Amino acid sequence: MEFPDLQESWTQELTAEIIADWLESWAILNNKTLKRGDLLHLIPWQTDETNFSDRDVKLESNIWSTLKSRQQQLLASWPFHIDSNKMTRREGRHKSYWIIYLYLLFISSKQEVTSEDRRNFEYLCIELIAGWSGSNSYRIGFPALRDEPAGLQDRINIYAKKSHLIGYEVKFPVLPTDKDLGLDGVFWQSFRDRRSGGPHAWLQCATGRDWTTKTMEANNRTIMNHIDPASGVLRLLAIPFCVVVPIANWHRRLQEAGVIFDRTRIAELSKHCDVSSQTYELLNLRIASYGAILAT
Repeated sequence: MEFPDLQESWTQELTAEIIADWLESWAILNNKTLKRGDLLHLIPWQTDETNFSDRDVKLESNIWSTLKSRQQQLLASWPFHIDSNKMTRREGRHKSYWIIYLYLLFISSKQEVTSEDRRNFEYLCIELIAGWSGSNSYRIGFPALRDEPAGLQDRINIYAKKSHLIGYEVKFPVLPTDKDLGLDGVFWQSFRDRRSGGPHAWLQCATGRDWTTKTMEANNRTIMNHIDPASGVLRLLAIPFCVVVPIANWHRRLQEAGVIFDRTRIAELSKHCDVSSQTYELLNLRIASYGAILAT
């Protein structure tokens, strides 16, 4: 498998989660069954295969346990199936699903996500969530792109006009130095009478592994100084990582972030709605630029 950017993972702390992501990408790109025994030659262990250290043995066990935990918690939304000591790709998923899932793996593995990839991730999530929910949507994120006005206040004003917010809900102007205040995308439903009061949702996208510290709760207090829908706002968080944690931890994350769209949930949305041809092509080209060819 030629995917040099994923190989950067080995310069990070060698964790079972990072290696599990890498193995998922291997299974997608090669469309092969991953056997537990394959870990001996696929992973660049610090010792040779015939002389595993105790640390290597423990890590190998943790890697396989991580993969099995994903299946146990995520059920059929996880695009692989583990039977005995082998992992295979699930059938019935179209090529665009695998392109999206592979792209999410790609940016999950990077130590430094480029601004281009962050923007692509924002557009991907906004388009999928809007298509899935049937909502109107608009990108607020910085920097402005695709004919969006450069100023944050201008983008907020467009959002307010499109969603029929009234003067009471559009408050103090943002500061000249404000970029997006952590608000990447907005969604709303409108009524035919064009009065305000429809449901709103605000999306934050986080591509760093420190995403648990970047929830919308603190940002919302600042944003609501400037725009505050009277009917309230549902908080959304999109991340390219696979979240498998104990139920108590998951509950805490939801309290802090609102609705969480992790890697499997984002990819699942593509089974019910399409992304724009422009966004899809950007993802496809980005993957291809690193020498990756999707096996179908």
